[in-house]
Amino acid sequence: MMRPASMLTGYTGRWRLAQAGYRWIVAAAMWGLAAAVLAENQHVRGFEAWLASHIVAAGAGTATNYSARLAVVWFTVSTHGSTQTVAGLQITAECTVALLIPPFLLMTGIAVWLRRKPSAWPLVALAVSVALLVLVNQLRLLAVVWFIQGMGMRAGYYWGHTMVGSLITILGLAATLLVYAPLIVSRGGASGRR
Repeated sequence: MMRPASMLTGYTGRWRLAQAGYRWIVAAAMWGLAAAVLAENQHVRGFEAWLASHIVAAGAGTATNYSARLAVVWFTVSTHGSTQTVAGLQITAECTVALLIPPFLLMTGIAVWLRRKPSAWPLVALAVSVALLVLVNQLRLLAVVWFIQGMGMRAGYYWGHTMVGSLITILGLAATLLVYAPLIVSRGGASGRR
């Protein structure tokens, strides 16, 4: 059955309106999530402490424990007979992925808003990037533990956190951006609105 051109124009107009609604909802959700991650960074840090307790236990071969409320992961530095030396690392507001994730959420919201057609690629780019950022920060924590175990608390913390840890964060962020950029523009990319 053939439809008059005026009916097709009506469908096209409603489709464009639906696409604009989708873009607005997803973009607003991304921007809201960015604000929520910053506001609730204590919960993010608690999650990081929990995750670090598992990664440090496996990667450093040591007993661990954590406090989500304090955002602290404890680990055994050394054992001499029946005496254990235990150290704790607190994930502070300056050293959490909660500071690195919001820019990716904001950019993803912008990319979704600027696309003419709905696409899942910006959300895929965001998911991959967030996973990479979390892994990079966990690798940094693990490196701090390795250095403390090998060099002692003072020198190990300095080299593990300040020197090597900062390098891990910088290189990890650069690698994440290199992965994020091509994914977010794939399949048509972000194009200007009409």
